[in-house]
Amino acid sequence: MKILILIIITMSLFSCTEKDSDYVYNYDPVRTRTNVDSRDGNIYKLKHLGLDAKVDVLFVVDNSGSMSSIQRNIVKNADLFMNEFIMQRHINWKLGIVSTDQRQDPFLGFDSLYGSDIFDYNDPTSISDGVQVFRDAMDSLGTNGDASEYIFYNTLRAFQNYSDPGGTRPEFIRSTSHLAVIMVTDEEEQSEWKFGGKYEPYTFLNTIKGYVNKFRNVRFYGALNRKDLEGCERPGDYTPYTGSQYEKIIDASGGFNISACLDDFGTRLADIGKDIASMVKSPGIPLRGKPKVYTIRIHYKDQELCPGAEVDGGAWFYEDKTNKIVMYNFNFVEDFNNDFLKIDFDLDDGIPRDVDPDDDTRGSCKK
Repeated sequence: MKILILIIITMSLFSCTEKDSDYVYNYDPVRTRTNVDSRDGNIYKLKHLGLDAKVDVLFVVDNSGSMSSIQRNIVKNADLFMNEFIMQRHINWKLGIVSTDQRQDPFLGFDSLYGSDIFDYNDPTSISDGVQVFRDAMDSLGTNGDASEYIFYNTLRAFQNYSDPGGTRPEFIRSTSHLAVIMVTDEEEQSEWKFGGKYEPYTFLNTIKGYVNKFRNVRFYGALNRKDLEGCERPGDYTPYTGSQYEKIIDASGGFNISACLDDFGTRLADIGKDIASMVKSPGIPLRGKPKVYTIRIHYKDQELCPGAEVDGGAWFYEDKTNKIVMYNFNFVEDFNNDFLKIDFDLDDGIPRDVDPDDDTRGSCKK
């Protein structure tokens, strides 16, 4: 009789299962490790997250006589481009602007910082004023620059002039940052022709990669006017984009080009901004113990954050294999130095049970 009772109990334990969840993921994508202070109980301080969140952005903009309309398009749509990454508060970014004229100094972001550290994200005026600084710098390029365009040369020249830690000029590139270079021109690249083989696209790309560590991305993007791009009308002697130095370095670095000949090209800069933001991966937050997934509750201040797919309004999902919470972004955070997430859950005791679906309701969770 004892044996029969034991068999019945055992079968009852393994015949019941917790319900499936659409916010549990079983794969293990590569993510930045975090260093969470285990002494805080259910409090997870945001400043302890190992955010891989630094991005340095360089615009290299042709300022020769034919560039007026392209420059105006960038100025007009500056907010669309910048909102794709500067408004994501977890991204630590800085941005600079240089021209294609080999004799000119940078126009923004080198002698003084232009980046996330100067923005107050809780003050709309600070954001609008900051974007206007970018517009003014782009306006100041003008169209009186050298008729010869040296995008590769001027990129390297700017980095070299602002890379000596012991020098009088501040460093522009941070070795722990991702790097994005946006090339804007209506002419072919002429650096290799004048300055030699180190400006051959693949050689030049390897040189630029040497400024950041090997675990960071370096991407080149283009907003170009070439005769074979959509909307462009150029005489037959102009070189196409296909097979150009631009195409080679963009493809080799994993970036992309948008046609500068289209009326809406300025709005397409937002696609570049979005891709730059994608370099930064949201880290997994390792939980202190294995949870019963349906009991997980995450609060930021007085607001519960919803689980589920991002397209459905979810803010996070649980990664089963690594026992982590993964946030899609941290746009809701006001102060990374002092704020925290409160994550509550019941520990999994290893015994599967039937779960009443009503137990998984989140009355205060608003999508």
